[in-house]
Amino acid sequence: TVNTAFTGNKVKMNGCSEDKIKILPVGIITSEYDGIRNATPDPYSILTVGRLVEKKGHEYMLRALPSILEKYPAAHWNIAGNGHLDAKLKELARELNISDHVAFLGQCDNAIVKKLYASAAVFVLPSVTAPNGDMEGQGLVLQEAQYCGVPVVSTLHNGIPDGVKDGETGYLVPEKDSGAL
Repeated sequence: TVNTAFTGNKVKMNGCSEDKIKILPVGIITSEYDGIRNATPDPYSILTVGRLVEKKGHEYMLRALPSILEKYPAAHWNIAGNGHLDAKLKELARELNISDHVAFLGQCDNAIVKKLYASAAVFVLPSVTAPNGDMEGQGLVLQEAQYCGVPVVSTLHNGIPDGVKDGETGYLVPEKDSGAL
């Protein structure tokens, strides 16, 4: 079993017969998000839930934020997650003079993440293929955000288009394209 058509194609390329591959998308337990769908979000709150690693593409959203702030000066980006890029990303935010608009929240428990979903106006997952080949499979946080009623923006990356239909259930842009984000 694989979670996306993208993953299925990878398995097929490694020699598995196509007739043996079954797609079984990973789902969420919707009852865990009861009440969030009816929350009133902060209209300027952008959210990302994801470790601070290359494949999550945080750098590209940081580079997009100055353009967003030109049109929406009250915008702010909450990032729930930790990882080895923490210091590098905070430094980039300082260099771009946007530190006051980015909150690096570190690892958050489920209760905090749910509050973040409830207050978010938009969810962004700017995933990329990392230099070492690491990449997203499905991007389950996108389905969590969608279920919570939060519009999503992500990238045309691996299995993400299996769960986000561009222009229909969210918006997908090319990888590493800060202007498109």
